[in-house]
Amino acid sequence: LTPVFDSDDPHEVLGCSASACSEELDRAYRDLARKYHPEADERSSQSSNHDAESTQLIFQKVSQAYARAKGNPEVPNTPEEAKEVYENMFGKYRELYYNEGGMIGLP
Repeated sequence: LTPVFDSDDPHEVLGCSASACSEELDRAYRDLARKYHPEADERSSQSSNHDAESTQLIFQKVSQAYARAKGNPEVPNTPEEAKEVYENMFGKYRELYYNEGGMIGLP
């Protein structure tokens, strides 16, 4: 199968069948991530095929599809969303760390 970047189905975006195993999803993601990673595309001689903005959008779509296919539907789209997810996940531990005086050996 070939990747379909305008699809809402994560398996189609990755170019895998709906019954693809975890290893197949991993392999498809790695291949597409290598091909469409914005920094890798800048170094590539094929960068003329895609402009930087479309490459970044494809990479983001592939990353989101991979996360959804692996069972993590909530993938941050922006740096602000990523910060919010991080704060929600690790904020309580940061509070514990500072309230309890930190770990031994750390400033």
